[in-house]
Parts: sequence; structure tokens; C-alpha cells
Amino acid sequence: MAKNAHHPDLEAANYAEPAPARPVWSQAIANPAPLGLLAFGMTTFFLMSVDTLWSGKVFVGAVMGYAYAYGGFAQMVAGVLELLKGNTFAGTAFFSYGSFWIAWAFINTMTRLHGPVGFTIDNGFRVGQCIMLATWGCFTFAFFVPTLRKNGCLMFVFGSLSLTFWLLAAGIWNPKINQGAGYVGVICGLSAIYTAFAEIYDESLGIRLPGLAPVRFI
Repeated sequence: MAKNAHHPDLEAANYAEPAPARPVWSQAIANPAPLGLLAFGMTTFFLMSVDTLWSGKVFVGAVMGYAYAYGGFAQMVAGVLELLKGNTFAGTAFFSYGSFWIAWAFINTMTRLHGPVGFTIDNGFRVGQCIMLATWGCFTFAFFVPTLRKNGCLMFVFGSLSLTFWLLAAGIWNPKINQGAGYVGVICGLSAIYTAFAEIYDESLGIRLPGLAPVRFI
């Protein structure tokens, strides 16, 4: 073969457009995942303590404040930062669940109002609640699938959250199932808090807690 012969694939590679470099400023953003996980986990734990009957129904009013500020706004901020860092999975998840908490707080605010501006809780409203919660369970399960290539902690968080949503949907019609959903939700919230501190300890102290090692099941 002549020395000056060129392989067509090599020539194409020489003229191919280089992959766009990630902006330098995105590399300067700290890891926002612990913030998002803590915002989600702690707010979930507070609300599920009501469904388990550990705290009274009146405590829902206090949880609404957390849902607006921490579970909602703070988690959405974490989502935006993840998107700026180029992390589609975490960014979409945090922004979506942050929006969920704000929507949940708004719905509960409206159900507490009287008159034409408030929501009336009737059988049709409960059917809608059931559909909404079941849909969020399916939405969460779709997020669970990518975690099969991430780590055990995230697998547990999204797996238990899917189950929590489905139990809450069934619990609209059965108080015992709703209480069971509360216990699963408590475990889910605590697992998110654990995952957040596992990431903080790994990054700040170099301590790798169980469940954070990468996995690949699919």
C-alpha cells in the first residue's frame, strides 16, 4: 500500500467537528445533589409522619411551609444547578419533584380556603387525587430505571418513592393503606437524607458509605 494512502474514516475524523466543551463556569458549580436530596428527603419525612399518625393532621399546615420553601424552592434551585452542570437526570428529577412539592402545598392551601376560591373535596376530587398520585408513581418508576446504572442509594430512593406514590393512591380509599404508605414514605425520606450525607462525606472526607458504589444492572 502506498505511504500516502489515507483511510477514509481517518480523513473524516480529521475534519469532524470537535465535541463542544462544557463551559468553565459549570465546572465551578459545587455538587447540588445533596441539597436536592435533603430538601426532598426531609420534607417527605415530615409529611409521612402525618400519614403514619405519628403527628396530628394539623401538622400538615407546618409541612406546607417546608413544601413551599425547602422541598419546593430549594429543590428546584438544585435542579437548575444540575442542569447547568449538564446532568440531565438529576436536574430533571430535582426540578420535577420540587415543582411537585410547590403544587402539593398550593393544592392543600386551596382546600383550606372557603368560598368560591377554594377546592371542594368530594368524590370526584378524590378520584383525581388517586389518578395524580398513581401517575407520579409511574413517573418515578421511569426515573428508577436509569438508577440501575448509578448506585444502590438512588435505586432505593426512587424504588421506595414509586411504591409510596402507588400506596398513597390506593390509600385515598383505605386509611390503613394510607398509613402503610406513610411508613414506606418515612423510609424513602430517610434514605434520601442518607444518600445526601453519603455524598457529602464522600466528597468532603473521602469516606465512602455503603450504597454509593457505582452499579450496572442493565
